[in-house]
Amino acid sequence: MAGGAYEELSHTGQLGPETFELLRRLVHQVRQSSGFPPPEGYAEWNDDAAYDVITAMLTREGAGQHFVTSCFALAADDASLERLFLTSIKNFLIDEAKKTPRGKLRRRIARLMGTDASFRRIPGPPPRWALSEHPEGAVWQGNLDDLVAGAWRVRGVGITRWNHSGPTPAQTVRALMAIVTQVLRHARGAVREEDLAKILESRFELLTPARFTPPLRRRRDARRRG
Repeated sequence: MAGGAYEELSHTGQLGPETFELLRRLVHQVRQSSGFPPPEGYAEWNDDAAYDVITAMLTREGAGQHFVTSCFALAADDASLERLFLTSIKNFLIDEAKKTPRGKLRRRIARLMGTDASFRRIPGPPPRWALSEHPEGAVWQGNLDDLVAGAWRVRGVGITRWNHSGPTPAQTVRALMAIVTQVLRHARGAVREEDLAKILESRFELLTPARFTPPLRRRRDARRRG
């Protein structure tokens, strides 16, 4: 592609508007295909969120713009440069997602499901999970809100202990897997790993910060003072 990012880097040796625009487009391409959550501070993906990802990649300690120059050194043309950039962006977003509370929850449920013969992992991107009884190739493509609502309809399931490190308590494992099983039965096909984490997060309010409710007497005193 004449005048593209490869030519720009060839002539200037620096990241310019063509390269930056390519990176912006590739961030959106990766997040759409792999379902990565937006960066911290954003409720949804947009160009500003994509620019923040690029900035974070360019300013990483010990890396900085090195990923741009190293990709360019391995590329032979715009197509190969794009593929190398895609890999760098995906790896960066994977590393960032692992740091988030939902990323940790996602890894936990993946470990639990991976040791249970009732479930079958469908390699990504993005990775999905199905019940072993589901036919090969069956993939859920509905509205996530429907699965969340289905999870809330499961009664008699709760979590009393939630540890942030170490083995997951047996009662907690049973509760998580009961919800996942019912969700997958309702979906009748493979569901994205990220979506399963969102469903469990909502159903059990796992990542909701604890709210302090003052004792009744203290609340009455506060109303009197008001």
